[in-house]
Amino acid sequence: MNEWQNTLRQRIEERQAEDSIHSRIIAQYKHLATLLRDSQQRNDAWLKSAGTDTGKGSEGGITPYIATLERQVSQLRAEISNLYRLQSQSTNRQLSLTDTLREKDDNIHQLDARLQATQISLSRLEAREKEYADRSRLQNEQIQRLHDELLATNLELSLQVERNKALEGDNASLLQRWIDKMNDRAEMMNAQFEEEQGRVKTKPDDDGAKKPEP
Repeated sequence: MNEWQNTLRQRIEERQAEDSIHSRIIAQYKHLATLLRDSQQRNDAWLKSAGTDTGKGSEGGITPYIATLERQVSQLRAEISNLYRLQSQSTNRQLSLTDTLREKDDNIHQLDARLQATQISLSRLEAREKEYADRSRLQNEQIQRLHDELLATNLELSLQVERNKALEGDNASLLQRWIDKMNDRAEMMNAQFEEEQGRVKTKPDDDGAKKPEP
């Protein structure tokens, strides 16, 4: 926006400078017209004076009139030469301003092309940034879901470990009770076995005592 404003301001200033050059030429032409009008009035006055002097038979009035005309012609030629010079300067300045404006127009076109390319690149970058933001959002959602699943799995694993520990304690208690029970049963069986063995040992002695003597 600043570049456009500067360009417009420069064009307005150049247009004003060009108008000021033409205004000088117009002022010179106005001055020339005023000189012509004054010269015509003086000529009319000199003609009247010369006619009066000529009617009296004197040539003294014509010579100053011719000198005045020559001075006016010289002055007018100088004014015309000055006007041509100003016009040439104005034309050269106008050509220079035209070249400058053409160069600035080329610069503006280049800036427009660069601006369009920049806008296209910016649109692509914004689209890519949006795509990356969507991907990042999806990845964050997946990470959060996996984190929640991991927490749930860890919680379930902790509960399973506690249940396993409880089962191990119950199994150890049951195993100990079963071992104690088996030991008690084994002791009872040993006691019964020893008792049976004692009976077997005492039974032959009793039979020998009852046999008759030969």
